[in-house]
Amino acid sequence: MKKQGWKIVLASTLLALAGCGGGSSSSDTNVVQIPTLSPSPAPSPVSPALPTTPLYSVSTVTSVPYPNGFTVPTTDPKDFATDPCKLDLDVVTYPQSWLRGRSLPQATGAPLNQAIGRGVTIKDIMLDDNPAFVLKGSADAPNGCNNGAGALKKELEKTAQRIARLDAGYVKITQWNWITENQNGSYSIIDADDSFGPISDDNLRSFVQSAHRAGLKVVLWNQIQVFGDRQGYFKPTPENNLQNYEKWFSAFGSFMRERAAFYNSIGIDVWDMGCNFCVFNTLQAKTSAEKALFYNSYLKIAKDVKSVYKGKTFITDNDWFDFGSEYLGQIDFIETGMWSNKTWTLAESDVLTPQSYKATLNSNITGLLKFGKPLFLSVGIQSRRNALSEPGYLEETGCTAAINALELSNSQCIQKQTEVDFALQAIVIQAQLDYVKGLNTNNLVVFANDYFVTDNLYPRFAYPNIGFTVRNKPAEGVLREWFRK
Repeated sequence: MKKQGWKIVLASTLLALAGCGGGSSSSDTNVVQIPTLSPSPAPSPVSPALPTTPLYSVSTVTSVPYPNGFTVPTTDPKDFATDPCKLDLDVVTYPQSWLRGRSLPQATGAPLNQAIGRGVTIKDIMLDDNPAFVLKGSADAPNGCNNGAGALKKELEKTAQRIARLDAGYVKITQWNWITENQNGSYSIIDADDSFGPISDDNLRSFVQSAHRAGLKVVLWNQIQVFGDRQGYFKPTPENNLQNYEKWFSAFGSFMRERAAFYNSIGIDVWDMGCNFCVFNTLQAKTSAEKALFYNSYLKIAKDVKSVYKGKTFITDNDWFDFGSEYLGQIDFIETGMWSNKTWTLAESDVLTPQSYKATLNSNITGLLKFGKPLFLSVGIQSRRNALSEPGYLEETGCTAAINALELSNSQCIQKQTEVDFALQAIVIQAQLDYVKGLNTNNLVVFANDYFVTDNLYPRFAYPNIGFTVRNKPAEGVLREWFRK
């Protein structure tokens, strides 16, 4: 695919200018120009002091025991990272209040059967010189962070090694792309190298090498979920109809054929043959004509790709892959998830136990196993108090006015008001893993969703404190117990 001569910055990677310190207006535009980051000035020497809030400290160098290693009080000011641009942290801290007074769950039932695969999904924040995603406007880094060209490679190397120490055998990552409408009405998918935020081809190649050195297989999923115009501004997704679907498949087919040679050359082990996290693909109900179009189009793409790409493939569970009998012959894995059958109140969530949550879980796992393919299954939840009572995705890389909002806001930032709950995240993941074990099947690879590439837990422009990431949180301790072999 010919590279575009422009760069695009869209909603899910940008941050709001006023309330959040950078980004775009939800009323006028979702886009800003790409920030030019300069090295942060050397801070004036000061005597470090702990915040008045009692803190727990967690080692980033050694695997701390669960649960006690995640509730170690600290009185050492050196444990508290005051420089948001510092990446090499021996310990991280978090306020004791982020456990909300709850006891952490025991990892009852751990570990998973050794025959079950283990994996971790990487969070998709990938700035080459600013892995922590601290942009201009931060109160403690007004110029943003600039750790130098290639800083991301070092963090990805460390992250691959950490994931391997969890006894994982797989790591999942996305390059993600934007899509645009051309003057003639056709669609084009924009190269990651011409966008702000996705991992570049060079860094992806380096990460695959790091993962392979760590003994990990690399799974790559496709994510093309937002439109933009040629001036670099957000554009609503066009109407769902057959004509637009056909234009989508033309663009996606070209993208997949171009990527096939590159992904094959760098050694991607398993690649997504569909595009579940993409425009038009989240349509909940399709007519027979629409199912036929999706089935036949994705079948052709898979056949074209497999003439070049020699790795394994997967598809996310959807309503069209079994429309005919041929498609699954092109696929090695099926991806699926699980859900709770219950509508939770905040009061119920506040007293949640692994047992009470596990009792409400359901999935399509048993039905999908009949196709004879191993399954990819994700576990995880955001570490926010209202994750069950107000379900959905709360943007982790910027300020928004609501859960499930893609448009960023310069006047509202519910992320700043959202209460952190590390214990809830640990409880839910414990319940999910116990549920998986109760299925009595080994034909699975279980992925933890997800894992930031940097250690710090405090929010600046990104919000690891309320995000899905388990890195350095008690949920990582739960995961380690279940992944242990």
